[in-house]
Amino acid sequence: MLRKAHREKAQIVILECMAVQPELQRICQEQIVQSEITVITNIRRDHMFELGETVEEIAQSFSATVPQNGSVYTADERTAQLMKPYCEQNGSRLLLCGTNGTAQENRQIALWVAEELGVPRGQVEQGIRTHYKQDFGAQWNYQLPGGGQFLNLFSVNDPDSTRLILEDMDESRPLVFLFNHRYDRPDRLLLFCKHFFSYYPRVVVYCTGQGAYLLRRFLRGRTAPIIALRSWRDCLGQIPPDSLLVGIGSIKGEGYRMIQALERGEDAL
Repeated sequence: MLRKAHREKAQIVILECMAVQPELQRICQEQIVQSEITVITNIRRDHMFELGETVEEIAQSFSATVPQNGSVYTADERTAQLMKPYCEQNGSRLLLCGTNGTAQENRQIALWVAEELGVPRGQVEQGIRTHYKQDFGAQWNYQLPGGGQFLNLFSVNDPDSTRLILEDMDESRPLVFLFNHRYDRPDRLLLFCKHFFSYYPRVVVYCTGQGAYLLRRFLRGRTAPIIALRSWRDCLGQIPPDSLLVGIGSIKGEGYRMIQALERGEDAL
């Protein structure tokens, strides 16, 4: 992609750092990308085996992406506090973008970065309205056949962000969770057990995905039941008609198939 950008004389290249290992993040920044602007939307618990379980450990891992004499943008105040010493060490500016809640973090950062690059805010907002296309699974709300509502938080991934979104909502309907487990991400299951489900001890949890039985094992003795399913469809006839079913954990596998069916409409359910 960098060769292509060079051939086409691109003025700006925007890349997402998909490296999780801190050593690979450092190689990406120092030897390949050498970015002048780094965006760290927030620092929350995920990929604990590679990054660490505490936010301080994760911040240290992310510090490998801080540029030399560049700019670091974040939308989270705690992240700004954690990254401040690393930015000072590298001579980079740290900018905390104002936000109006978890759902606005990415938008606010985009507006601030564009402003630094000389793009008028009105032009950016117009571009978002006319050209922005959501990723698959980005839509949140779906109507279920039995009268209930489904809130798609599968792609949120980490327990802290998931809980913050739920806390931001003004929702009076009873909650029901559908946790979709990725067999190759046991760390995410452990993090949700430790940092999410303890806040909702009376909420029924359905779990699906390969190895979903592990959730029942880890949450044994909980007040509300944990019900393992073969398929996400099996819970639709069991939840109360006025409830809010919240999909959490991961979108891969059963979560992806569920969103596909919901996108096709009720006839596909």
